[in-house]
Amino acid sequence: PTEGRKRTKQMAQAPQDEVQGGGLKMEPAGRAPESALESIVKMVSAQRFDSALLALSQADRWQRQPRPPWKKKHKVLLNDKVKEVLENNYNQMEEAFAALDINQDGHVSLRELKAGLLCLDSALSLTEEDIQEVMDVADEAQTGFIDVKEFLRTFGPHPVSQEEIRDGLHTFGRTADGRGFAYLGLSLPSGKISDIENIKSYYHIQNLDLSHNCLQSLSPLGCLPLLLSLDVSHNQLRHVLSFRPPRALRHANCSHNCISEINILSDHRFLESLDLSHNSIGRITGISENSMLRKLLLDENELVEISGLGDLPLLHLSLRCNRLSAIRGIAPLSDADLELLAVFEECFDQMQDAFMAMDMDENGFVTRKELRAGLMDLGVTSSAVVDQLITRVDSSRDGIVELREFLALFNRTRATADDPGLSLLAKLQHLDLSDNPIMHMEGLEALTSLGTLSMSGTGVEAIEELGSIAGLSLLYDLDLSDTPLSRPAESPADASCFRLQAIHSLLAPQGACKLRMLNKHLVCAEEVVAARNFHDEEHVQYLDTRRDDAQ
Repeated sequence: PTEGRKRTKQMAQAPQDEVQGGGLKMEPAGRAPESALESIVKMVSAQRFDSALLALSQADRWQRQPRPPWKKKHKVLLNDKVKEVLENNYNQMEEAFAALDINQDGHVSLRELKAGLLCLDSALSLTEEDIQEVMDVADEAQTGFIDVKEFLRTFGPHPVSQEEIRDGLHTFGRTADGRGFAYLGLSLPSGKISDIENIKSYYHIQNLDLSHNCLQSLSPLGCLPLLLSLDVSHNQLRHVLSFRPPRALRHANCSHNCISEINILSDHRFLESLDLSHNSIGRITGISENSMLRKLLLDENELVEISGLGDLPLLHLSLRCNRLSAIRGIAPLSDADLELLAVFEECFDQMQDAFMAMDMDENGFVTRKELRAGLMDLGVTSSAVVDQLITRVDSSRDGIVELREFLALFNRTRATADDPGLSLLAKLQHLDLSDNPIMHMEGLEALTSLGTLSMSGTGVEAIEELGSIAGLSLLYDLDLSDTPLSRPAESPADASCFRLQAIHSLLAPQGACKLRMLNKHLVCAEEVVAARNFHDEEHVQYLDTRRDDAQ
C-alpha cells in the first residue's frame, strides 16, 4: 500500500499531458513519436513506472495501426525476386534451403539468407531493409530463423498446413443437415500448394478455391461430400475432377491446367457448369451423359471437330480459339491439299514441326514469303500451288498463316462417323466459335433456341452464308467482326455494304431473326429502312438504282 501511494503521488505530480500520452508527446496518426526510447528510459529511472507502461502501450498501438499506402512495401515483389534467383540456380526449393542453411542446423538465419543470396547473384539489388523484410515475411513464427516448412510455404511448393487452412476459412453458417454451424467456404489461392491432404477433415466445406497453385492430384477432395463449387484453375492437373464425386457438385473450373483428354464425368451427375479453357484437349469426350450440364467452356484448346456432345441440355457453349475447320465434321481436303499433306508427312513427324520449320523468324506465324521459301525447300516450286495454299489456309484473310489455321487444314484426324455435332443441342442459347478457321456457317440451322452467336475472327467471306441462320427466330445478337465478310473494303468500288446486306438477309421478310446487335453495335431503325431501300428488289428506290441513268 505504501508503494502504491508513492506511485499515485508521483503521477499526480507529473505533467498532465505526460500522463495522458503515457509520458510521450501525442503525434498524429502514421508518425512515430520522437525519442520514444529516451522518454521511457527517463520515466523508468525516475521510477514513474505507470507512465512508462502507458508509453509502451502507446508505442505498441502506433506499431500496429495501419500505415498509409505510400509507406507500405510490396513484399510480394521482393519474394518473387528472391524466388526467381533461387529457381535460376536450383531445380528444387529443398536444395535451395539446404544451400542457404550454411551451418546445417535446419534453420536459415538473417546472415545466412543475406550471404546466400549475394553468392547466388551478386547483381541482386536488395538492401538490408529488403532482406530483413523478406526474412520477416518468411519467418511466420517470429523466431528469428526460417525453418524448411516456412521456407517452402514462402518460396516453393508445399503441402497445405493447418495454419493456412484456418486463415482461408470463410462464410460461417448453418451446416447442410441444419444441426449446427461451421465454416462453409475455404479459399487458398496463390499459395504454392502441392498437396491438400489436410483438407480431408473439413467435412462441411461447400465452396473451395484452390486456384493458382501446384496441384497434380485432387483425390483428397473425395472426403468433402457437400462440395458445391470448385475452382482448381491454374494448376498442373492432368485429369478432370478425378476424385470420389460429392453429392451435388454443380460448378467446376479446371481451366489453365495440363489436361489433354476429358475422362468420363458421368458420376458427377449434378454438374451444371464446367470450364476447361486453356488446356490441350483435342476431342470432346466423357460428358455426353451429364444430363444436368448447362454451361461448357472449351476455349483455347486443340479441338479439330465439334463432336461428343450428344443431346446435352446446354445453354452456353464456348469453343473460341481452337482448330475447328467446319461446324459439322472436318472440312474436306482438295487434291492439291492432299498432295501437300503427303509432302509434309514424308518430311515431318508432326504437322507442328512443319509449321515451325517454315516460321523462319519464329514469331508464331508464317508469311507468304516464308511459306513459298519453305515449300521450295520441300520441292514444291509452283507459284500457283503456293497462292492456292495461302488462300486455303489463311481463313482470316490477313495475309499470314497462324499455327491454328495451318493445323486445322492439315490435320490427320478423321471425323467421327455419324456424330450429330451441334444439331441435337435444341436448348442452346449462346454459342461462341470466334477465332477458329471456319469458312462456312452450314450446320447452325437446327439451333432453334440460339439467341447470341459469335463468329468473329473466322473465315466467313460470303454473304450467302447468312442463309444458314436466317431461320433462327430467336437470334438477336450476331458478331462477325474481323472476318473477310465484314472487313472494310480496300476501295469504294469494292464496298459491299455488309451491314445493310446482313440486316436485309436476317430480318423479316427475308429472314426470321430478331436482330438487335450486329458486330457489337445496335441495329437502329434507320439501318433497317436503308437495308430495305437498297436491297429489297420490290422497293421503288431499289428499282431506281437499277435504271440506266441512275447515278
